[in-house]
Amino acid sequence: MPRRGEGVRRSLCRFRSRRSPYLQQCFGPGVSALNNSYKNEAGVRVPFAAVPSVPNFELWLLLHFKSVLAPIHRTEVYAELKKPAFYPTYAKNSATVYDDTKGNIGTATQRATHLRESFNPADGSDPYTDIDLVANKLLSIPVPWG
Repeated sequence: MPRRGEGVRRSLCRFRSRRSPYLQQCFGPGVSALNNSYKNEAGVRVPFAAVPSVPNFELWLLLHFKSVLAPIHRTEVYAELKKPAFYPTYAKNSATVYDDTKGNIGTATQRATHLRESFNPADGSDPYTDIDLVANKLLSIPVPWG
């Protein structure tokens, strides 16, 4: 946890659409220009990282239930995710998504790792997600209330 006055220690960015005009800037030279260009309240430079998930965030959720090894359209991701065998009650912004999927985070992480080894997010069509890196980072932070 940041100490008082320390401020931001890391900046993460996830784009809602792969058609975002800023997305391509986050791969290669663009991310280098942003990385460490901001200083927090303590005067420490803050790392910047793009968090791609192609075709959408829900790919990360689908990986909790099945492997995806070929390009898939976002509407197909939703349809697959909502199948009775996977997550038929899924709804965007549901408060129960974490509780509903946390038992399969390890499996989803393995599948996401395989996608990272096989594909490049800059392509924009191959399945790819770094959401597991953020999720596992957040899960590693000790919580003072639990």
